[in-house]
Amino acid sequence: RDLQAGARVDDNDVFEDATTWNVGLSYTLGDRGIRLHASAGTGVVNPSYFELFADDFGFTGNPDLEPEQNRSFDIGVEFPVFAGRGMVDVTYFNETLTDEITSIETGPGAFTFENQSGDSDRQGIEVEGDVQATDDLELRLAYTYIDATNPDGSVEIRRPEHELKLGATLQTFAGRGSVSTELRYVAGNFDTQFWTGGTTEELPDFTTVDVAARYDLTDRITLTGRVTNLFDDEAVEVWGFASRGRAAYVGIDARF
Repeated sequence: RDLQAGARVDDNDVFEDATTWNVGLSYTLGDRGIRLHASAGTGVVNPSYFELFADDFGFTGNPDLEPEQNRSFDIGVEFPVFAGRGMVDVTYFNETLTDEITSIETGPGAFTFENQSGDSDRQGIEVEGDVQATDDLELRLAYTYIDATNPDGSVEIRRPEHELKLGATLQTFAGRGSVSTELRYVAGNFDTQFWTGGTTEELPDFTTVDVAARYDLTDRITLTGRVTNLFDDEAVEVWGFASRGRAAYVGIDARF
């Protein structure tokens, strides 16, 4: 079993002093390999300089902003699968953010910042797993479901409801090299379309695939290569900002 705890005291000149804490617990059930884990804590984030004193790009700062405060907890279980060749971890998380700082429109092309009145809630499930399918092949999975809302019940922007990652690594060339691939799928992501007067709309779902490879030319020199967004998908995560298309990289790592 493991137990950790911590506390932090911030002595501020501009804002009120703040004390935050965190605690975590992990417990393994005998020799079955099942591990229970949980954690909880609080946090404080002070407004940024731009949020306080902005005077450009159409934004005017708000020096009366208060720090954001959050409290959170999570609880989960990790257990072995396939006779110990892999593991799966399932975690429930819950977070409440108070005085969330957000931008608001004050006129055509003009914006400022304010603290939202009330609590912004986030909760969901995370599932992670990996398995050594063969001596040379490792498979990975990660999935996150999140329900994130503003104090008025509207959807929180830029918090994808679903995010799935699948990965695999194959050892090749008698252990001198490897090939890896990572797939990422995102759905249920919302963002604000400022050019339409500030309406919030759902972004298109997208899937990207990255591949990477390495090969040891010698004991000290390794040839590497990777391709990101292999199929050149339009993976837009923020309205109005283009995503990076397909890109390839080749390099050499040398150890002395």
